[in-house]
Amino acid sequence: MHLLKDWTSGKDPIAWGVNFRLVSEFAPMGDQEQAIAKLVKSIKSGNRHQTLRGVTGSGKT
Repeated sequence: MHLLKDWTSGKDPIAWGVNFRLVSEFAPMGDQEQAIAKLVKSIKSGNRHQTLRGVTGSGKT
């Protein structure tokens, strides 16, 4: 049993107000920076569910 998973089940992580910082050796390429900005704006405006669409190998991950 994973305690954190059990504790967080059914809870809204956005409502927790938890801040995090992404650290990566990689930088967004091509259209990724614009896509990230649009996702952040959408999430901040209350749209909790997002779907990324694109061809295989286009950098959605």
